[in-house]
Parts: sequence; structure tokens; C-alpha cells
Amino acid sequence: MNRKFGRSLLYLLLVFVVLIGCASTEPLPDNARPEEFKKEDFRVSEFVIGVGDTVEFAVYRQDGLTKSVKINSSGKVMFPLIGDVQVAGKSAFKLRDELKERFSVYLVNPQVTVTVTAISSKKF
Repeated sequence: MNRKFGRSLLYLLLVFVVLIGCASTEPLPDNARPEEFKKEDFRVSEFVIGVGDTVEFAVYRQDGLTKSVKINSSGKVMFPLIGDVQVAGKSAFKLRDELKERFSVYLVNPQVTVTVTAISSKKF
């Protein structure tokens, strides 16, 4: 039994070494990447939310404040406690900071997450 275990462990180690040897640490060449994801062309921090985009809002431990919304033509989203918030025309990071500030009037240190889950306002 002990000999079989040792042999199995040796085979597993051999497979692991072979797989590690096949891995590449070289980055993909620019021509192998889709155009919209080239580092110099696409920066998440600069993406501006627009009408038609779907955005998920979450406030940690506040299930009533978590929602996923397709941004309508007004560009605004209504939240409990703080009312309408202009969403279109802002980055997710700027919007997160604004929501955190506005919710902090009612909540202690709110942890806000803003995630763009679908992009319809921009064509790549």
C-alpha cells in the first residue's frame, strides 16, 4: 500500500512538473489581443457610464440597497435614503465615492461597490 502511494505521488509530481513547464510567463503579443482590451486603449477607470449600460450597485450588509439597473434615458437611479443619483456621465469609481459619501449620512462607513455588468452605450 505504501509503495503504491509513493508511486502515485511520484506520477502526480511528474504531471505537475510537466504542466508547469508548459506554462508561459510571456505576455501575449499586441496582435493576439482583441483591440478593445489593449492596455493603451481601454482603461476601466476612464470608462464613463452611459444610457443603456447595466450597472450593479451593492452596499455591504445592506441588502435593501443592492440593485442591478439598466440606465434609462434620464441617466438617474433612485436609491432608498438618498433619492435620485445622476449615474450617466460618471465613472464607476467617481460614482462609488459619491454614493459612499451620500450614504454615510445614514450609515456608518458604508462599503459601496459599483460594477458595470453590461455596456450598451459604447461600441468597441
